[in-house]
Amino acid sequence: MASEDSTLDTCGCCEGITQLTPQTLTNLPGLAAVAYRVGTQGSFKTTMLADLSGSDGLTALTTRSDDDAAVALLDACATMLDVLTFYQERIANEGYLRTATERFSILELARAIGYELNPGVAASTLLAFEMETAPSAPTTAIIPIGTKIQSLPGQDEQPQTFETIELIEARTVWNRLKPQTFKLILPKFGDTELYLQGAATNIKPGDALLLIGDERKNDPGNENWDLRRVQTVKPVTPISGPSYTVVTLDNGLGSITPPIEPAHQNPKVYALRLRANLFGYNAPDWHTLPVALRIGEISPQKDAQGNAIFIPGIYANRQNSWADAHLAAGTKSVNLDAVYSSITQASWVVLSAPDWTEVFQVQAVAEETKSDYNLNLKTTRLAISGEQTEKFSPRTASVYAQSEEISLAAQPVTDPIQGDTVVLDQLLLGLAANHTLIVAGKRMRVLVLRSFSLTSADGSQNTGYQTGDSLIVAQAPVTLPTGQVQWTLTDKNNFTGLITRNPQATRTALFRLTPALV
Repeated sequence: MASEDSTLDTCGCCEGITQLTPQTLTNLPGLAAVAYRVGTQGSFKTTMLADLSGSDGLTALTTRSDDDAAVALLDACATMLDVLTFYQERIANEGYLRTATERFSILELARAIGYELNPGVAASTLLAFEMETAPSAPTTAIIPIGTKIQSLPGQDEQPQTFETIELIEARTVWNRLKPQTFKLILPKFGDTELYLQGAATNIKPGDALLLIGDERKNDPGNENWDLRRVQTVKPVTPISGPSYTVVTLDNGLGSITPPIEPAHQNPKVYALRLRANLFGYNAPDWHTLPVALRIGEISPQKDAQGNAIFIPGIYANRQNSWADAHLAAGTKSVNLDAVYSSITQASWVVLSAPDWTEVFQVQAVAEETKSDYNLNLKTTRLAISGEQTEKFSPRTASVYAQSEEISLAAQPVTDPIQGDTVVLDQLLLGLAANHTLIVAGKRMRVLVLRSFSLTSADGSQNTGYQTGDSLIVAQAPVTLPTGQVQWTLTDKNNFTGLITRNPQATRTALFRLTPALV
C-alpha cells in the first residue's frame, strides 16, 4: 500500500518521474526573437532521470545522487544538449530578416531572392569649388587630397564633414560654365530671314539687300548672289547678349530655275542705300526732238555754185541708239544721272531692269560732264566689272549703289540642351576627360499655339489645353520609327501626358519651344 507521506521516501528513487522535454514551442507574429529550444540542461536531465524509472533494464539503478557515475553521465549529456539547442535556436533566428543579427545572414537571405549586396562605402557627395574673382585674386589654385569641407546644417541637423578624395585644379574661368546661347548660322537656300548685327541698322521695309560672297568677288561671271527686298524689320535687344535685327525678305534665297545656291564662301550682306538711274533715263523721246536736231536744216548760206547747204541734225540717225537702246555688250563704264559722292571704289552696284538683274563691282569712280540725248549734266562715271551689260538700257535700268556692309549676327539657340553633348559659349583650355560637371537651370517649356489635349502615359486620363498655356518638357523628344516625334509634357498640376505628331505640325501648329534654359 503506497503512502503519501514523503518522509517515508528516503532513497529518492521516485523523484523525476515527469518528462519535461521536448517542450512545446509557440511563436506569435512580430516577435524580436524566435523561441526554438526544446529544452534546457535542467529539463533534459530531469527527463532522462524520469526515463530511468520507466526502463525495465535499469530498475535496479535506484540512486539519483549526482556523484553516481550513471547520473553524472546523464548530467554531462544534458549539458551537451543544452549547448546544442542554444546554437540551434541562434541558427533559427538567423533565418528570418526580423530576428537576424549577423550581416552574413542578411546577405544569404538576399541571395535567396537573387540579390547581391554591394560593398559598403563611405558617405559621399558632389561638391563644386568656386574661386574668388576679385581683381587681386589668383586665377588658378590646387586643392589637395584630404581637404576638409563642412556642410551647413539645417534645422535639427548636425554638420557633416567631408574630405576630398582627389587632387583638384580650380580656375576662375571654370566657376560657372555657360552653354552657347547664340550661334552664327550662315544663310542657306530658301531662307527668308536674315539676322543682322545691331538694333540700329537703319534698314526699312522696301530697302534692297545684297547677299554676296567670295565666289562672285573672285569671278565676275559667278551667279551665287541674291538681291532681295526687305518686307519687315524687327530690332531685338535681349536681356543678355548683343542686340540684333531680324529682317524678312520678299523671296527665299537662291533660285530654283535655274538652280542656283546662295553665296557660301564668306557671305556678306550689304544694304544698298542709294537708288539712282543711268544717264539718259529722262531723255525726251527721239521722235519729239525738233526736226533740226533729229534730221537737219537748210543753212542760210549757199555753196559756191549757189546751191542750198543742208546741215544734218546732231541726233540724226540716232533713232536706234537712243536712250531706249541697250548698252553694248562688254561695256566697262556707265554714267549715272547725277553726282553721287557716296559711291566708293570696290563697292557693289546692282543694275536692275524689269526682266533682268545683274551685280557689278566698282573699279573706279569719277565725276564727268556728259552731253547726249539732248541733255547736258554733271554725272558720276563708274568703271565696273561684270557681265551682260547688254541687258540694260538707260531708260529702263534702275541702279542700286552705295553698298554698306552689315555683319551677320549670331542667332539665339532655341534648341533644348539634351543628350551627352553641351557646346559652351567660349573656348576653354585645360578641361580633360572624366571631369564631372553639375548642370543646373530651368527646364524647357512650350507655349501652346492652339488648343490640343494630352493623354496620360498609361492612357487612362486626358486633359485639354488652350492657347497661351505653358507646359514643361519632361524629357527629350523621341523620334519614333514612323518619323513622328513623341513629346512628354507636364503641366502645373503635375499631370504628365504624351503627344505624338509629325515634326512640322508639332512645332508650328500646336506649340512653340521657348528659348533654352530660360
